[in-house]
Amino acid sequence: MTTSRIIDFRSQPPWRWTDDDPESVEGLPGYSRVYGAGYKKGHSYAALHADMEKFGICAVLHSEPTRGEAHDWNDRVYQTMQRDPGRFPAGFCAADPRDIMGGMREIDRCYHELGLHGVSIVC
Repeated sequence: MTTSRIIDFRSQPPWRWTDDDPESVEGLPGYSRVYGAGYKKGHSYAALHADMEKFGICAVLHSEPTRGEAHDWNDRVYQTMQRDPGRFPAGFCAADPRDIMGGMREIDRCYHELGLHGVSIVC
């Protein structure tokens, strides 16, 4: 039997660490309109990791702030990578181009402090 390795290049970090953590009710305006009312349900690190393990998937995490600030989500990408570097070998940071210097500082922080080597520009 041949096994293949799948790498998902567009995974978001989980909103909750365990299935026992409360469901998030926050989100960016318009996300529920596009993805449906329950788009944030069931997204825990435990569930994500179990599914990835089951199907042999590795993921490059992509910071896409769905609430709060890009800084917080970049930290979440880093924390997720730290939990299982073999499953999450890389991550992209998010930066807001409307804040030119703040975005540049965040990209620099992500690269030098968090080890995130890709950038996603979010507005």
